Amino acid sequence: MYVPRYPRWSNAAFTLVELLVVVAIIALLISILLPTLNNAREQGRSVVCASNLRSLMTVALLYAENDPFEQIPSAGLMHGGVDQPLKSWVVQLAELYGKGTGIARCPSDHSPYWNTPWSFVDGDPNQPVYRKTSYASNSFTVYSYPPPPEPIECQLQLDKFGNRGPYNTLAMIYRPFATVYMVEIAEGDPSNPDTDFPTADHVHPESWFADPELAPRRELQLERHIKRANYAYFDTHVDRLEFRQTYWLDEAQSTIGPPPYIVWRHNQYDPEVGF
Repeated sequence: MYVPRYPRWSNAAFTLVELLVVVAIIALLISILLPTLNNAREQGRSVVCASNLRSLMTVALLYAENDPFEQIPSAGLMHGGVDQPLKSWVVQLAELYGKGTGIARCPSDHSPYWNTPWSFVDGDPNQPVYRKTSYASNSFTVYSYPPPPEPIECQLQLDKFGNRGPYNTLAMIYRPFATVYMVEIAEGDPSNPDTDFPTADHVHPESWFADPELAPRRELQLERHIKRANYAYFDTHVDRLEFRQTYWLDEAQSTIGPPPYIVWRHNQYDPEVGF
């Protein structure tokens, strides 16, 4: 009579050391993959942000082309003064891009001031001031400025009889492919009183030369998308760049004066420079 023989079950199991090795390997794989996954998610949010800026640029140009003087949308949300919302591009363009579309907010914008008041008008608690956009326009398109110090790299034909600008019409943007119109504005830090731009709708690149390291950081969110940020140009293209690719002052060859003598390696904000 044949009696089948079954293998005997072994009492052997994972030892504690083997189990710890497996756990360590799994933890190592997670530590390797997690930053990659986070970067992939941020890349996706950066693409959405760039799409937002491209849409805003498209409607801004549409607004200007339909204006009798081809005037570029203005600014009216201040960073210390009294707001004039009706002058702001946020309000001027709202009918074109739609208030409920969300394109004025970057998906990576975690500013607390969307829901928490940054300040109050005249100290009145019934008039809170909130953040309205993740983006800001270039103030060269809004205000008039004195001629800048002439950089070595290009020869400029400057107004010798006083102020120039504002560059608030399309005809005055001489290099649309190299002139930034919109940037990502600073989110604001409750612990840092110097960050006073989170509820503004424009930035002031005309004054950055006085403190080229700190001044832009007060106004712009420079590293929102993996050490870079999105910049929108007047020809409607959007680039994700390091800040120095848009503005780089050669401090070794420059002096802030008086009189100032500035050498730019890049300045894509001043329409008279645009490189």
